[in-house]
Amino acid sequence: MTMKNYFSKLAGVMLVALPFLMSSCGEDEVPAPTISFSFEIDDHTVTFTSAATDVDTYSWEFGDGETSTEANPVHTYAKGGEYTITCVVKGGGGEDLATQKLTIEASDEELLTGTWAVDGSSTVIAAEIDGDDQTAIGAGMIATMIPDIVADHFVFNEDGSYKVEDDGNGFCFSAVISAMATIQVADPCSDDRIAGDCDVMKDYAICAFQYAIPNDATWEIKTGDIVINEGTDDEHKYEDVKYIELSEGAFLGMYNVPNYVIINELTATSLNVTLMFNADSGNPAVTNYTVTLGFTNAVPK
Repeated sequence: MTMKNYFSKLAGVMLVALPFLMSSCGEDEVPAPTISFSFEIDDHTVTFTSAATDVDTYSWEFGDGETSTEANPVHTYAKGGEYTITCVVKGGGGEDLATQKLTIEASDEELLTGTWAVDGSSTVIAAEIDGDDQTAIGAGMIATMIPDIVADHFVFNEDGSYKVEDDGNGFCFSAVISAMATIQVADPCSDDRIAGDCDVMKDYAICAFQYAIPNDATWEIKTGDIVINEGTDDEHKYEDVKYIELSEGAFLGMYNVPNYVIINELTATSLNVTLMFNADSGNPAVTNYTVTLGFTNAVPK
């Protein structure tokens, strides 16, 4: 073989191999995709911001069964809780994933939904209305008797309906004047458990009476100002408070004429509220009575 033929064949081999060598080098140079992300929470809505390189597609899983293929999705969770978020990205160089956990705080409506019972350990009577000279009546008597008599369950349903699951005796507590102004008061001595306290209850303007709330009762949480005894010398204003508004005829813990209770504290397992009464038959337009009641969730979530 002549030298010329040798180099000619060598050149041919190189020309044939060159495309494969070039193709192999090109594949090695395609970078692998990378992904990380951050998020901002606004109530139940979360805005996700991705930081990705060399990515062709995104695949998000939000931990509640919902997904997205957007680069920077916005997702609203239906309920509070802890969620695990996963984002998988793919590109010419392969795939990558990032995972984080986030917590959505439950709304007041979520916390309240369920069945509540009076918590005797935290049942107390307010001594006055936020600094006013209006004193409560019969503190010791109510504090010891409410847990025993009011064994009802108060049910807040997700659809906004509300009911009281009676313990079987049909009784609830109220200020006497409040009950007399709206419904007929039953003889409190008809229940053996309170027979010995009838005179005490009358002295303190408290009664136990048989009553059932309307079947179509509802509830709603609101925020705003509450004014009691408006236009009188005993006017008092609670500013920017959160309260539960019940439909007419419904009550929580104790029957009271105002169809709202102020929320002092609400968690997944405990509820503390302030109720207001009229206990002065000589001045039926004035609220002169406050009761602070504690409740526990009978069906904890």
